[in-house]
Amino acid sequence: MKNYYYLVVGLLVILLEIPRTLNGLETTMTFHIIGIENLVIGVTLIIMAFQKSMEKVEFAAWLIIAILLARWAVISFFTVLNSDFTVLVIDTVAIATLATLLFLGTRVNNE
Repeated sequence: MKNYYYLVVGLLVILLEIPRTLNGLETTMTFHIIGIENLVIGVTLIIMAFQKSMEKVEFAAWLIIAILLARWAVISFFTVLNSDFTVLVIDTVAIATLATLLFLGTRVNNE
């Protein structure tokens, strides 16, 4: 194991997505594309955690951080339009936590 941050974030993304996707299926009965996106990100991060050279996966980590922050911007925009700020608080805490852990993972020395 080379990077525990990537492993923790990958597991969190997958574990947090399971109830969210199941809830979405119960309420709308449609496939939720973000659920699969989060599953792919989670599996990718778990694979990245075991790579020998962190230099090879650092760019992917920064892309995932960018995706999370872009997702937060979109969620924030539509939340402000709908005036449902409780969703924004929960998503802000989750995305900020994941992005911070990923950022810390990019700081791990490549030994």
